[in-house]
Amino acid sequence: MTLSHLNEVIDFWDQPKLLGAACTYEALVAACAERFDAQAYTGVIGHSFACEIAQSLVGQTRRPIQHLILTAPIRDLPLGFANLADKLGASDSTGRLRELVANRPSQASTPEEVSIFWKVVQDILSQPRFYRKFWAQDEKVKEYETLLSTLPQLDGPMWQAGLTDFLMHRQTPQPASCLRTVMLGEKDCYHSNFNEEKKVWGDRGYTVHTYRNSGHFPHIEEDCLNTLKG
Repeated sequence: MTLSHLNEVIDFWDQPKLLGAACTYEALVAACAERFDAQAYTGVIGHSFACEIAQSLVGQTRRPIQHLILTAPIRDLPLGFANLADKLGASDSTGRLRELVANRPSQASTPEEVSIFWKVVQDILSQPRFYRKFWAQDEKVKEYETLLSTLPQLDGPMWQAGLTDFLMHRQTPQPASCLRTVMLGEKDCYHSNFNEEKKVWGDRGYTVHTYRNSGHFPHIEEDCLNTLKG
């Protein structure tokens, strides 16, 4: 999701579709940078995993990104999914995944960690209505369930290939000199400790906005954009 100006028009778009060997994280970032450069955008908003893409875009576009807004970022995907699995009681592999994350020697993940990560993801997806954990407001869950029936199915192979490549080769995002904002729901199922999340993003130079009655979709459950405009 990108924006031309916070007080003007927001142009919503999904990630580019990549096939086969082209389905790498680097190619995904490059395709997003190309799309950014083709329009008159001045800033970028990302939600969830797209926050990683948004951060990676800084320095990759021909025109500078002036404002970076991260909505419910997941700082460490394996740890975040382990937190979700714990809340669901869904996976016997969660403990092993946490152990591997805790002993990770660097940002790059091992093949073993990635394999167990996907086992945890499969266990999560096997839980009926697992997505309810993403929300804090019951009425928003009902709206989402109605919308879900109208949406095309996720391209699973592309998602898994791109995410695996990201996990195996991810780098620490470079510090951004642009205006930076992060929006966090206090009931986000991916968090280990909410106060720790606020501190980490604040230490990274982000202005942190928090939303008490929101989960992983604060931009839907709360009037976030009006908060930012104010």
